[in-house]
Amino acid sequence: MAKPTKFKALFLLYELNVTQEFQFVNIYFITNLIMKYLFQWFVLGFAFPICYTV
Repeated sequence: MAKPTKFKALFLLYELNVTQEFQFVNIYFITNLIMKYLFQWFVLGFAFPICYTV
């Protein structure tokens, strides 16, 4: 009976690690998307009109 509980504990630890990794990847992906959109809006909103008027 000691073996399955040990395996279960290892599996839970592994699951926790995987979910944490996925959360990190998710946060990185979301921030990357936000930065991309912010950069696009900055270029469209500020740099493009200045270049267009000048």
